[in-house]
Order: sequence, then structure tokens, then C-alpha cells
Amino acid sequence: MKVFKLVLLLFITSVSLVFGQEKKYFFKHEFQPNSKYLVDLKTSTEVEVYTKNKDASKDLKSGRGKIGVDVRGHIFTDKKREEDVPAVIEYSNLFLEEEYNEEKSGKRKISLKEAKIEGEFLKGNELIVNNILVESTAPIRMLLLEITSKNYQSVDFPKEGIKIGDSFDLVHIYKTHIPEYGFQKAYTELEKTMKYKLTKIDSGKAYFDILISFSKKGKELEKKDLLVLGGGTGKAIFDMKNNQFIYFDTDILINYKIKIKKEELERIHKEKSVITQQKIK
Repeated sequence: MKVFKLVLLLFITSVSLVFGQEKKYFFKHEFQPNSKYLVDLKTSTEVEVYTKNKDASKDLKSGRGKIGVDVRGHIFTDKKREEDVPAVIEYSNLFLEEEYNEEKSGKRKISLKEAKIEGEFLKGNELIVNNILVESTAPIRMLLLEITSKNYQSVDFPKEGIKIGDSFDLVHIYKTHIPEYGFQKAYTELEKTMKYKLTKIDSGKAYFDILISFSKKGKELEKKDLLVLGGGTGKAIFDMKNNQFIYFDTDILINYKIKIKKEELERIHKEKSVITQQKIK
């Protein structure tokens, strides 16, 4: 009798596991109206440039640079305007740490008297920036705008739902700075594909593994002087109650081979980013 009960228990457990894995989950990513979110972002970017030409101009010589950014912000959303959600992002703390060819600046706090970015989440999802109110230097303004643009892009889950073990792709535009091109072409757009794989559901949280790949986009395909090879990995946690990603951890590496006039450069871009976000109101 005991053996029969044990076999029955094992059978029920195995059936539950099978049906649990076959269950479809439906997700919707959105910023809710009349709410407040707390966001912490830490990112470290390292760039190495190599050239075989010893007589290269000053701007094209080999070198290594690194910048660390640690920033905290709050997102305030207003009542819905038709399908969209107006929002203001206020950055309160910003720390920078820079290094160039082994010369370190040390971690320092950047004074932000006012640092607001106004916009709206289209259908509660992707942020469109309407206004930048940042009382600081031009590089800091650009840094905050770049951080905002990169981290509030659209997230469209499959409408048909996904099971544990399923994957889906999200494609975004990734802008990266290549100063060697000069001011006019300093920003290059790449197509960034993020493959999300649902690994488990636990306590109202969905866990994803992420595989990242890069390719040239649009007009960049016409640049025969630029070759790009890159990719990365990451992990994410989604809060199913508040319809929000509450944790992102990604590592990427992009290798550029650039030909400028008669000089050939290799540029290696490494970036690690950790984002935590929570709804606090």
C-alpha cells in the first residue's frame, strides 16, 4: 500500500511538472498612470583603440579609456492622455569615475541643480522625450539623455503568450559614440537584437536569460569603412503584478574595424549595465 501511494505521488508530481511547463504566460510591459518609480543604474564602459600606424594623428592613436556611471532617478507618471502616459524623470544623484591610459580621476559626485526629462510613454511602453531640463554641462546633458533613451525602449511581448523555455526577440536601435569618425559621423547606429528566454516563474516574478547580437543598420550598411562584430548576455526579472522589469544585468562587447583615409583602427567597446527598478507608489 505504501509503495502504491509513493508511485501515485510521483506520478502526480511528474504530471504537474509537465503541465506547469506547458502553461502559457501572458505579459504586458507598461508604466502605469499616476504612479512613482525608483530607478538605480550602474554602468561601466571600457574602450580600447588600436592602430598599427605609429605616425597616426593624435586623435587616432592607440589608447584605453573607461567611464563608470552610477545614477539614481525617479519616474513620475500622470493621468493617461488617450492611450499614452505623460511622465517626468528626475535624476537626483550622479556619480562619475573616469580613467584614461591608467590615469584615474576618482569617483566624484556631479552637482545636479535640476535634471528633469519630460516625455510620454506611448501606450505606457516606449518613452518619447519631449523636453530636457538639465542645468549642467553639455556632456552631462548628453549622458543623461543617452541613459534615458537606451533604457526606456519598447518591450513587446508575444501576444500569443510564452511557455517556460520559449524565446522571443526584441530589436532596438543602439547608438554608440565613435569619435574617431569626427563630429559629423561620431554617432553610429547599430541594430541590437535581444533574445529573451523564459527560464522560470516564481512568486509572481518571471526570470529571463538574454542573448544579445549587433548588426549595422540602415545607412550604416553603406559605410564600407566600418565592420562590426558584437554580442553579449544578460539576465532580467519581470514583476508580473506591476507589469515591469525590476532587474536587468547585461554584458556586451562590440568590435569595430574602422578605416579612416589610409589609417586602420580597431576599437573594442565593453559595457556592463545593472538596472534595478521598483514601483513605490
